[in-house]
Amino acid sequence: LICTVTPSSRNMEETHNTLKFAHRAKCIEIQASQNK
Repeated sequence: LICTVTPSSRNMEETHNTLKFAHRAKCIEIQASQNK
């Protein structure tokens, strides 16, 4: 996952939401198993 953010204060809310999304996505765990 690659997120793009900006230091501009004009886009602060969008940057904050992007960082929150990235944090939530980082916490996702996938457990794969092979079908028999």
